[in-house]
Amino acid sequence: MSSEPIGCAEIASAVEAVCGARAGDRRACVDRLAVAWAAAALGPLGRVSMASRLGLTERRVRTAVEALRASGVVGVDPVAGVYAASVPEPLRRLSCGVRGGFLVAYLAPVDDELAGLVEERVVGLRDEYMLAVGGPGLVLVGLVVDGLRAPRVPEELAGRYAAAVEGLEGPGVAFLIEAGRPLYFCPASLYALYRVCGGYG
Repeated sequence: MSSEPIGCAEIASAVEAVCGARAGDRRACVDRLAVAWAAAALGPLGRVSMASRLGLTERRVRTAVEALRASGVVGVDPVAGVYAASVPEPLRRLSCGVRGGFLVAYLAPVDDELAGLVEERVVGLRDEYMLAVGGPGLVLVGLVVDGLRAPRVPEELAGRYAAAVEGLEGPGVAFLIEAGRPLYFCPASLYALYRVCGGYG
């Protein structure tokens, strides 16, 4: 796996490769990103299992799988299920797991330009994330550079969330999500970053 930093160009390329002409359709694009991520991170998985893990309906997973299969991003084995065929690097590098009582979506390493954009546009990034998932659930967006840096959050408050990113290697972007949310909430972070980078807008 490459360790070159990910920036806006790589995120735009990944989202557009996965979503194609549907990159402007928030729900369809996030569904495709979620299915592609699950195929790479958890796969191969059957559609029913994938729907359950992501918190999506089977119909939404089936629709996303068909589109991704047609574009060569995923494949479908009749026995094993949906597997990653040509899932772009940013999705492969997006980690998702429970840490410090939160579901944490983490993308690393990121380049200086993307890190600066997260700091400058953190409010817009949070808004884009909420739109991507269709409601609340996001607790904090921060940068991991020698610990947690949470733009526009008082240091004493940000300190409460430091355990969630402890041990993560930076520089990276972390989305701290309410525990108990489905895994769909992790790949939605990539779409929010895409929008803040200027994608489809």
